[in-house]
Amino acid sequence: MYAKFFQLFLIMMIGFVVRRLRLIDERVHSGLNNLIVYLFFPCLIIQSIATLDVNGERLLAFLVSILLALAVFGAVMLFVNIYLKVRKYKNGPTHETNVYPAAYANMITPNSGFLGFAIVLIFYGADGLFVFIAQNVVMMMLLLSVIRDHFRDPATVGKPTAAEKRKRLLKTVFQPHFVGAYIGLLLAVTGIGLPGMLSDLFTSLGGIAAPLAMLFTGSILAGSREPVPKSEIPVIAESCVVRLLVAPAIACLISVVAVRLLGVDPMTGIGAVISMACPAAVLVAVFADEQHCNERLASWIVVISTALSMFTIPLWIQICDRVF
Repeated sequence: MYAKFFQLFLIMMIGFVVRRLRLIDERVHSGLNNLIVYLFFPCLIIQSIATLDVNGERLLAFLVSILLALAVFGAVMLFVNIYLKVRKYKNGPTHETNVYPAAYANMITPNSGFLGFAIVLIFYGADGLFVFIAQNVVMMMLLLSVIRDHFRDPATVGKPTAAEKRKRLLKTVFQPHFVGAYIGLLLAVTGIGLPGMLSDLFTSLGGIAAPLAMLFTGSILAGSREPVPKSEIPVIAESCVVRLLVAPAIACLISVVAVRLLGVDPMTGIGAVISMACPAAVLVAVFADEQHCNERLASWIVVISTALSMFTIPLWIQICDRVF
């Protein structure tokens, strides 16, 4: 299994190299993203869930996973808020050079979509993916609301309106991989399943999802070319430590308590830890770029944390195997 894990990172490196060699241009890069998000990952999720025996116990585990994810994200956000208040990063003179939003967002938000799904499938199969999707529901709601707002320039942009909040909620609920989960659940609960030919087709399309997602991730990382000022290197280092070590440690502590004292299913606890063990979310850099808020720093935290996660994620998988 670890061989497959490291293969994913090799594919990511290939994506990095081919983008730097300009074998993938912006148009191809955008097309890859659309194929992964709207076709390959939904097919993977539909096929994985439709073949499960979804009973009341599994549905309860899904709801418990959401509650556990809320507890974990809440605890991590509390820690990060306290840490940044104590740390008192020195911001630049303008919104474009502000370091706080990039550090805050990257410390809290894991890349549990593209990278997380691929890792969970390798080590924990469809059962792991089912509870992991619940973790992703909370992450996407947080990412599209609280995290995104941190990049807004308070001098030029007001608070989001009620209409904007409703739009964000709908966007979260109808994320393509969530729609895939709804369809998969419907097929599993009703016992309809996927007919043989369709099942083979969805298996083939879903099998492309993880390699293409890693190729695309490498392509994104290749876009970070602007050098980092020396003053921001400590911010990158601390953000990576919190993202890859402290956040999953908090998740592990809460999950162990939930599993051993409250009787929560161990797979639910493992999902919470692996979700938090993922590197910084690529969307954080996208939001920073949208709001012109130190996108260079946000991008480099994503790049460095992704590279380091090749070593830290196996560590957390080993820890999960021992404590759950």
